Amino acid sequence: GSCSDVLLLLLGAGDPDGPPDLASQLRAYVVASLAATYTDMALVLLEDAADSTSVGCPDDTVEEHGSSFHFDGHYKIFPRGLSTLVRHPAWLSRGCGPPCPGSYGYGDWLGLWRSASGGADIPGAVSVLCQESASNVLVVTSESVFTYFRQLLPEMADRTSGESIRRAHGWAVNLGAAEDEAAIMSTLQGEDDIMDYAEALAARTGIPLLQPWISRDVQSFVAEHHMESWMSGNKPAIYKPEYQVPLAEYLVRFSEVQCGTHHAYVATQHPLAVREEVQSLPEIRGGRRTVPVKRMKRCLGFTFKVGPVPDDGWLRNPTCRDGYDRTVATVAELMVLARSSILVGDLSTSEGRLARFFRSTPARSTSVINGGGRPTDTKATVVMGDDSLSRHVYRPPESADGLTVHFYVKTSGSRVYLDRARRSADTWTRDVAGPG
Repeated sequence: GSCSDVLLLLLGAGDPDGPPDLASQLRAYVVASLAATYTDMALVLLEDAADSTSVGCPDDTVEEHGSSFHFDGHYKIFPRGLSTLVRHPAWLSRGCGPPCPGSYGYGDWLGLWRSASGGADIPGAVSVLCQESASNVLVVTSESVFTYFRQLLPEMADRTSGESIRRAHGWAVNLGAAEDEAAIMSTLQGEDDIMDYAEALAARTGIPLLQPWISRDVQSFVAEHHMESWMSGNKPAIYKPEYQVPLAEYLVRFSEVQCGTHHAYVATQHPLAVREEVQSLPEIRGGRRTVPVKRMKRCLGFTFKVGPVPDDGWLRNPTCRDGYDRTVATVAELMVLARSSILVGDLSTSEGRLARFFRSTPARSTSVINGGGRPTDTKATVVMGDDSLSRHVYRPPESADGLTVHFYVKTSGSRVYLDRARRSADTWTRDVAGPG
């Protein structure tokens, strides 16, 4: 049956220091989705019901603004952990719940994984036969799923036998590919091109899908902070995770894209320092800023919107609600990076890899079949540094200094901002439908 083979992802587990950061958990979810669709397994999520540390609590935002928010009546108890943010679709879970519910809970599965992972036959995963559910269960955590995925890579890239070609075709179909796209997947050569195409197919499905309360509160946040133009894909964005690299180095790279005045949003963990950098740039006609270097085209000018400044009060005594508002703000900025007209940045962090993942789409099948270029298209993106270091979501981040929005804005769901929100935040880049 559809639940006979299950990939069980224990969200937020595997790290003795606590749940991984939000972007790392989202990457783990995407990688688990790619693994499950390749191995033709149902992807089932399980997490600690008591976890409110990583994503926060949406409960009181709904109670405050319930009249402006409608959701299915079965959400009487809000999920915890990453499930507060991610709406897991039926085409991935195949309608399966956690295996062996009468015998194993979250702690039991985590204990099984910990006791067996050291001598596991499959790197990063523990295989369990669940007799109660008649399921073959492969257990992975938010940390170990990357190890498990990497050991699958040689098999995923193999096109030397009829069986390997059949599996590649089935993988594409499971990711919602049309027949001509599945044919491309089954004939592509080279790990990088194959994974680029698989990730583009996955991104097109809209995963990770957002919970309805997250979508609502992201819209409210975007409207309150006047971020609509970037969310609509009309303006460029800069992702500056590193403190040491001057803003001017990012601006010079716009010479590779197009001339004109760029109204750039800067996503950074160091907003005060970036604002000082902006003020130090030479001002030209119309209040625009420029960079006085020979590499800079004279036709380029900039205005800026820098991400919000940290709130010291939030940092001193954060609550679960504060954590939720931080999640909303982080998702909003990540969506700006995904949707902006041009993205210039160091994409080697977890957030940068996700932004690059969301910006990719499968190329037109006819051009790929005829040998006309790469198998994927990417919205205008300029990568700072080594392009290969940010190419795939399953590779470990090269930079530890990522995008985390450390502030508290209690405006989630406010009607005045909801009325101004102009575009749905249901998906990261566009309105999509899953494979089935």
